[in-house]
Amino acid sequence: MAEQIEEVVCKQDGDEFEYKFTVTGIFIGDKDEVINRDRILDVARLTDKNSAWEMIWGADFELYDIQEKE
Repeated sequence: MAEQIEEVVCKQDGDEFEYKFTVTGIFIGDKDEVINRDRILDVARLTDKNSAWEMIWGADFELYDIQEKE
């Protein structure tokens, strides 16, 4: 597995980097509502852009350089 890094300067066009955002939130359900991944994503899709960006901005972030070591 690639080593996690804080930031990197891309050395050439086409270099690839893997990243992961982990968003944690609270879902307030209604009685008898089925809460699953699809339901949470449906609600997120209905969220206004400002709130959505706040969720992403506050997400845990990981960055990995996946170039083959030479």
